Amino acid sequence: MNGTVSLISAFGNDQNGEHLRKTLPSSATERCKISDTLPTATCAIVLDRTGDSRLHVGDMNIHREITPEVV
Repeated sequence: MNGTVSLISAFGNDQNGEHLRKTLPSSATERCKISDTLPTATCAIVLDRTGDSRLHVGDMNIHREITPEVV
């Protein structure tokens, strides 16, 4: 569509957040919030043999920092 794309998200000031910021183009992450108090969101999912999800464990608290002002 030839438009500019921005990611609206939040990263922790940690190793996972640093990896994401290095991997993504800076123009796509300039609207992302960096938190010094919360870690980057993580999630682990256990699937059964058919691919259905059986267990979810995650820490998504950082997404609370995506406020209307960030958007």
